[in-house]
Amino acid sequence: MEYKTAQHTISQLARYIKYLSLLLVISLACNLSQSFLLWHQSGNEKTILVPENFSQISIVSDQGVDANYLLQSALFFVDARLNVTPDTVDASDKLVLSHTASEYYSTFNGLLSNESSLIKTQKISSAFYISNTQADPKKLTVTVTGTLKRWVAERSLSDAKKTYELHFRLNGTVLFLTTFQEIEENKRD
Repeated sequence: MEYKTAQHTISQLARYIKYLSLLLVISLACNLSQSFLLWHQSGNEKTILVPENFSQISIVSDQGVDANYLLQSALFFVDARLNVTPDTVDASDKLVLSHTASEYYSTFNGLLSNESSLIKTQKISSAFYISNTQADPKKLTVTVTGTLKRWVAERSLSDAKKTYELHFRLNGTVLFLTTFQEIEENKRD
């Protein structure tokens, strides 16, 4: 009788050990799959931006930016650089330079400084009215076309249709301006 009881107890313990072993294997498999998923997602961080001046949600990650973020950033720089008066040009230039890539800073600073001096001495005001935009998130470029209106003191100058191309560099999740140049009419096509 004791032998049968011992044999029954041993078989029950053996079943419990099998169940616990199966549970341990399942637990290890879950931990390994979670570890793999965490490792895989560690480089895929995304930042979702909804600044007040943006009209839509924008996504920025180490892999790139979406077209909306690129476009909204370009519009911000176009507004800061082309919608100026003698009183606002210095603040606008500082704003643009604070978002300029470091290797382009001195060149861009010289260009903006020359423009600023001209704007102040000749009392030029300008406004840029956008008619078309095109963003390329893969190349980090935006092309903006519109009409540039200028005034010297109170006198209006003739309107000019202009196209500007802005190039950016992504550093982590921060977008920096590298080029803001006018595209000549004959080079657009």
